[in-house]
Amino acid sequence: MEELSDYNNFWYTFDKKFNSGFFKVDENLNPIRINGDLQPIVDKEYRKKIATAMNKSAKSFNTSYDRAAHKLEIFKFKNGIQDIVSLLLDLSSDQITIIDSHFQRNEEKELLAFEYFGQGALYDMQHDGDRVGYRIPDAREFVTYRVHKIDGDGLYVIWHMVIRAAMATGALENPWLKISRLVVLAYLINSKVNPKQSFDFPNGPGAENIPDNQKLSWRESNKNLLQDLRNRVNNATLDELDSIFMG
Repeated sequence: MEELSDYNNFWYTFDKKFNSGFFKVDENLNPIRINGDLQPIVDKEYRKKIATAMNKSAKSFNTSYDRAAHKLEIFKFKNGIQDIVSLLLDLSSDQITIIDSHFQRNEEKELLAFEYFGQGALYDMQHDGDRVGYRIPDAREFVTYRVHKIDGDGLYVIWHMVIRAAMATGALENPWLKISRLVVLAYLINSKVNPKQSFDFPNGPGAENIPDNQKLSWRESNKNLLQDLRNRVNNATLDELDSIFMG
């Protein structure tokens, strides 16, 4: 899967900065504990910032969204996040920096990165040591995550809410509207494929057990579906993107 290595490296870098679910491990991939505490890959203080941004953005969005009118009450939304403006702008800047450094604003590569992510097509065994976390959903054991995908219910919509919050507080609209569309596209593809994490593959986590719908051949067989999903988000407004998640 050499042709996917650039995309694997992008999501690996992105996760290492923002995914607080992975922990430092020893040479046997056993989590390291110091004074009984697990050691997250993400810096603990930065981890707190991410959690704060997610929680407050989601809370304010949910209380500010008028489901009857399918409309976000933007001033109410902004009031609910006014105490984390600088935090949101810092996080959004960090995300843009990683995206731009990998793809140099090449829109085709950005599109593929999110489509592959939504499909669960990115199988990565080069970074096992940085991708060990609790098994979802039961959290009873530690496992290696080899597929770059969303792991956990509701995280796509929370990501969208954080983007909305960043835009509401001053993050540049053009790049973030584009990224929000890509996040929604990944979500729609994910909803069609329902990709499995490597530890849930039939017959074990090896590459030989990747499900058919997570292989590149699936894209060839579903060109019309992919184009329909792209068309749905290509020129979507923020309100339209909201409604995909909120109904």
